[in-house]
Amino acid sequence: MQLVIDSQNVSITKDKSGGYLLGTVKGTFGNVISVLEQEFPFAINSTPHIFSNYIVTKFNNCLKGRSEKEINIFGLKCSADYLFDINLFLNDSDRWSYITKKGVKQKGKYKINLTMRDIEVWRVHHNITKSVIPFDWNNVDYSKGLRIDDISSFYELFYGLLYYYAFNGMKLVKCEHCGRWFATDNFKNKYCHRNSTVEGYTHLVCEQAVRNLYQQIKRKRKVIYNSIINQEYNTKKYVEYEVIEREKETFIKKCNEYKSKLDEMATAEIITEYLTFLNSYRGEMKNGSN
Repeated sequence: MQLVIDSQNVSITKDKSGGYLLGTVKGTFGNVISVLEQEFPFAINSTPHIFSNYIVTKFNNCLKGRSEKEINIFGLKCSADYLFDINLFLNDSDRWSYITKKGVKQKGKYKINLTMRDIEVWRVHHNITKSVIPFDWNNVDYSKGLRIDDISSFYELFYGLLYYYAFNGMKLVKCEHCGRWFATDNFKNKYCHRNSTVEGYTHLVCEQAVRNLYQQIKRKRKVIYNSIINQEYNTKKYVEYEVIEREKETFIKKCNEYKSKLDEMATAEIITEYLTFLNSYRGEMKNGSN
């Protein structure tokens, strides 16, 4: 198999008969991780201790003749080890870059400014002997693309991607909405160009989906707030002022808790949870439960 990275896309080719398009240059890294996560979900948040137990169990099973079968993805043999190792690399907070947020300098969570040293450490740790070959031989310019011949593992695939990103000054960022990794030229880019994972908004890319979802949340919150303060008028029932004030304060407090979380990171999970709260609350108000 041959890894090919050009200025636009990344692919793995076998011969003239075909291959696999992995995505755009900026999106492929996260795409590959997502594929591995679907195959090996238990390895996503696995700690070194937990994963070492898995390795021991796998070794004992092998001794007893019950070895696990390796699967094939993109024509490359694959196991959970690859996902665990790349997550170990990405989750190392010592590798996260410093950013300025609200005037305060702090580590940017899951924002990595790759160095060639990182790539060399990756190469040595995984015993990669395959050479990175530039498309532009005359100037040895990797900005125009690169390839690696005869790759056989995901370690070599990740090596090629990381090399290309580091050489071209690109950074790795975990999308603050969908949680998928992408490469970017600037840490100011918080969202990837994939579609949102929030139901009803999957036709929009993450950044646009966040904007629309914020507007939807703002509208729903206003409707509910007005329903609370005007519930005596709306329900034609007498409601004590203290009861209305108490409910209003409780509602505002809960909304502010969600807002605080969203100000930190507008993840699809938190937005979905907030919308579920608002939708169920609005339904209760209509039924006169409050």
